[in-house]
Amino acid sequence: MTYRSLTVADLDQIRTIEADVYIAPLLVSDEAFLRLMELFPDGAVGAFEPGHFVPPTIFADARDEMRIVTDEIFGPVLCVLPFDSFDEVIARANATRFGLAGGVWTRDITRAMAAVRRIRAGSIWVNHYFAMDPSVPFGGYKMSGFGREGGSEHLDGYLQTKGVWIRNG
Repeated sequence: MTYRSLTVADLDQIRTIEADVYIAPLLVSDEAFLRLMELFPDGAVGAFEPGHFVPPTIFADARDEMRIVTDEIFGPVLCVLPFDSFDEVIARANATRFGLAGGVWTRDITRAMAAVRRIRAGSIWVNHYFAMDPSVPFGGYKMSGFGREGGSEHLDGYLQTKGVWIRNG
């Protein structure tokens, strides 16, 4: 497994290339930090600074069966996996028991929309990541949650709807 923690110098270089790129470390609770550390392959933990600071980390050579790939990480981590076809990417994206969110990067908007239709996740971002708006529903598929926050769907949990059919005459 090859991993690389980005340094402040790396982040400055990225910001110079892309002025609107935002990359930040993660500061979490004891419980969340330990859960995150369980997902990292042996040897990766030594790359972290003391405390709960998890620097943005890229895992090259990741494999589909690794928990760092299959589980929801909730940390500044990118797993890089090679692929041969569009169908393979979709199948692998859907092969997890989770489905909170996903991202698609492409120059081909037709290809992006085909991916959006086929990926089983509650939110999909195209060519960026983690845009949020309270008027847009947010929530996951599969084991990533039940129901939606935001949008009119957010109110559904507070309603008791009733269907009524009347034949008069």
